[in-house]
Parts: sequence; C-alpha cells; structure tokens
Amino acid sequence: MQAAAREYEQAIERLDATVADARTAGASWAKVGEAAGFSRQGAYKRWAESNSSGSS
Repeated sequence: MQAAAREYEQAIERLDATVADARTAGASWAKVGEAAGFSRQGAYKRWAESNSSGSS
C-alpha cells in the first residue's frame, strides 16, 4: 500500500508540473481541463493558485 501511495503522490507531482509547463507555454484553462478530465473552471480551481501564468 505504501508503494501505491508513493506512486500516487509522484503522479500528482508530475501532473502539477505538466500543467505548469502547459500554462507557461500558453495553454488555456479550457485545454488544460480537457486534457486532465476537468472543466475549465475545475482546472482553474485546481491549479491556478500554484500557477502564476494568470487566468486565460
């Protein structure tokens, strides 16, 4: 179970980093949400505070 928990945390960290990279590259919240299985609003709520690229 500990291994699965570590893998989960690593996956979350990779997703967060990928979202930050995508936003830096100019991806909209709609595109981020679509790729991650969220609505635009859901993606913004999930990642906007940790991403300083603004809100598109």
